[in-house]
Amino acid sequence: MKPWSALALALALTTALAVTPALAQAQAFPSKPLTIVVPFPAGGVVDILARSVADRMAAGLGQPVIVEAKPGADSIIGTEFVLKAPADGHTLLMASPNIVTHEFMSPQPRWTYAKDIQGLAYVADVPNVAVIPATLGPNTLREFVDLAKRSPGKLNYASPGNGTSNHLGTELFQQVTGIDMVKVAYKGQPPAIPDLINGGIQFKLLTMSLAVPHVQSGKLKALAVAATKRTRALPEVPTFAEAGYPDVKVVPFFGLVARKGVPKDVVARLSDEVKKALAQPEVVGRIEKANGEAAAPASAEEFDRFLVAESQRFGPLIKSRGIKSE
Repeated sequence: MKPWSALALALALTTALAVTPALAQAQAFPSKPLTIVVPFPAGGVVDILARSVADRMAAGLGQPVIVEAKPGADSIIGTEFVLKAPADGHTLLMASPNIVTHEFMSPQPRWTYAKDIQGLAYVADVPNVAVIPATLGPNTLREFVDLAKRSPGKLNYASPGNGTSNHLGTELFQQVTGIDMVKVAYKGQPPAIPDLINGGIQFKLLTMSLAVPHVQSGKLKALAVAATKRTRALPEVPTFAEAGYPDVKVVPFFGLVARKGVPKDVVARLSDEVKKALAQPEVVGRIEKANGEAAAPASAEEFDRFLVAESQRFGPLIKSRGIKSE
């Protein structure tokens, strides 16, 4: 063998040996069980959504997918746990709109979406419903707006917490329509329902699962749903766009995210496994049982662009309405 051929062969072998471990590492994902962190209490709708896709993801990935609730501090505890985990795709977060609004509401934000977060997979929407007491006069959203305009500062709306989709949706509704309602704060949504039924509260964006029984019993009127299309649970109720207010776009979304830096091939694999899960009737059924709407198939890049757009949309609203963390 010629000297130069021997040298070339040695270099080729050295390169191959250097590349092989890297390829093996990339192909090894997942190399251990995955964890989906839910930054809210176990048993709630976010927990249900995470569990809806976890089993199917586990079957496709060949590793267990554990759902772990880490509630507290308005989802900060669970989110920071994920942001401190290795960027290898084994620790994921079931995120809510707070993932993009936090940076605008906190005087010292713990994360910013563009810098710290990577969108992986859109899982579901859980629409809010604009409800009013059954005894209140309006029968349509436009009639309610007319009433509110005749009574500035005299109607109350219930808020379960600053920065929630219920709160931000109502603030956007007021900004778009020019009405002025008084916020009444509650610790969560259920405590506001009795006051809503008896008329002490005149308006609320209420999570679908909580709204349906009271709408069906006739105790509350449903005027519109914050969704891109009519819902299975309340098919007779129009969307905000159908009710005449297309600019009131606050659809509570939920999806998987990770910290920035997860390898692109891992991001693509996770996204594909969620899409496969959402194609299964039993997974869609579990989401619908929680009054959610399974997301349409979307790539990780599409979901990430959606979250960036939501961040850019809600930042100005939060600033103009002077909304701060509680």
